[in-house]
Parts: sequence; C-alpha cells; structure tokens
Amino acid sequence: MRFDLSDLRLFLSVVEAGSITHGAERMHLAIAAASTRIRNMEAALGTALLHRRRQGVQPTPAGRTLVHHARILLQQSERMHGELALVLDSSRTCPLMPSAYSARSPCIRSDCCNRMRAW
Repeated sequence: MRFDLSDLRLFLSVVEAGSITHGAERMHLAIAAASTRIRNMEAALGTALLHRRRQGVQPTPAGRTLVHHARILLQQSERMHGELALVLDSSRTCPLMPSAYSARSPCIRSDCCNRMRAW
C-alpha cells in the first residue's frame, strides 16, 4: 500500500466536501480521475473508505482512521517544508559555522545564524 500526499489531500477534500464531485472540483481534478484514485486506495487497503449514497459520501470506520492519520501526515509535511526552508535560507546567509559541522547539525546552524542576524 502506497499513498502519496496528493492521494491523502484528495481523500480529505472529498470527505470534507461530502461528495466526490465537490472534492474533485476543490482539487481541480476530473470526477472520474478522483473516483478512480479513491477506488485504487480502497483496493490497496482491501476495504471501503467511503459510504457512497445519493446524498453524498461519508467515511467508513477505516475512512475515519485514514482521515485522522492523513491530517497528521499533511501537517507534518507542511512543518517539514517550513523547517527546511529556514535551514536552506540560513545556510546561504551564515558563513561562520564550519560546513562539516553544519552538515551534521543543520538545526543548530539555523538557530545560531538566526540569533546572530538578530544582533
């Protein structure tokens, strides 16, 4: 089972919208493509993630579990990108730290550089 972050974003969008149609629109995907991706996720897990009804969709117990973990993973991904951006920015502007040390400890380097810039 392999889901990428775009699969998780799509699934959350569908659950939050309450329909595959509106979730697909939010993600700028064709309805057929969104439906296929969700069915592929269900096939990979061997269980339904959504109850499909005329009024829309609701997550199954497995779907609710996926919603919970997908939110955590997407939040962690956003945090990681933010932290990496800080480290990369600091590595370009703080020449005082030896490069061998900073490669092993980028967070320390970032903190050191940010404090030095504040002076």
